Parts: sequence; structure tokens; C-alpha cells
Amino acid sequence: MASFNPNKPETNTSSAPIAYRLTGLETWNPKAKSDTMSSIADDIRATFMCIAQHMEAGKLTHNQTQSIDTVIETIRGTEVANRRALERRTQRLRREKEHVKREYRVLVREAEKLGLAYQAKVQELMGLNRGLMVETGELRAEKEMLRLRLEAKKREIVGNEVDGVKVKVIVDVDLEVDDVDEEMV
Repeated sequence: MASFNPNKPETNTSSAPIAYRLTGLETWNPKAKSDTMSSIADDIRATFMCIAQHMEAGKLTHNQTQSIDTVIETIRGTEVANRRALERRTQRLRREKEHVKREYRVLVREAEKLGLAYQAKVQELMGLNRGLMVETGELRAEKEMLRLRLEAKKREIVGNEVDGVKVKVIVDVDLEVDDVDEEMV
């Protein structure tokens, strides 16, 4: 490929200057890539402005700039195609967003239902707990009463008649309250 020389018209038809600036791009750091892209964009902008000035001055005709017009139309066509693709993607993303919102609302309703069900279950369990606490209190009171009755009977003299004979027995009971069942009471 011939090297670029602005003074030789045969080398001016080559895209060498920009292409050469992109050699080894894959090894560059991000800043070098950005700087080079900015430099190329500045060159393209300056080139188009210079071409426009030459056309206004009558130094270039539309026939002579046809290749530039083709590039511009290609860029515009690509721009339109890209814009349409972006619009389609945007519409698809909006539909997906609405779908996700609907699913979210369904999940929220289900979560609220579960929350209410668990709240009702908790209330039910709290009621059962209160009932068990009352029952536990009653059982403790009954146990204490049995313990007191057992203490009273430990040294009580019991009088019974067996075959017409009065028998007096001293009862010394070493039972614990836990050993007493309802039949003994």
C-alpha cells in the first residue's frame, strides 16, 4: 500500500492515513483507543467541511463527490436501521417490563394472602397459647392443693372400722406430689 502524501494526487485516493492509525488497535489501552477515535472523527468532520466549502465555491461538482454522498447515505441508512432496531428493542423491553410488573403484582398479592394466612395462624396459636397458659396455671394450682392435702395426711390419724373393730392407724406417707394420681385423691 502506498504511503500517504498530500502533495501526490494518486496517494490521496487511499484511506491509508486513517487505516494506518488503526493498526495494532487490539493492543491499545482504552484511553489511546478513545483518543484515536476522537482524532479520526475530527479528521472526518474537517474533511466534510472542506468538501462542502469546495462545493460552495464551485471547485467540486456533485459527480465528483458522488462517492462521499454514497458514504453519507450508507451512514444515514445504517442510522435509520439502527434507530428502528433500537425502537423495536425498546418496545420489546417495555412489553417485558409490563409483564414483569404484572408478575410482580401477582406475587405481591400472593405474598399478602400468605401474610394474612400466617397472621391468622399466629393469632390462632396465640389463643391456644393463652388457653394452655390458663390450663397450666390451673394444673399448678391443683398440684399445689394436692401437695398441701398430702402434707396434711402425712401425720393424720385415720379411724376405720374393720369387722366391727375400730382401728387407729398413723399414716406416714413419703410420697411426692408427682406420685399422686387422681385415684388416690
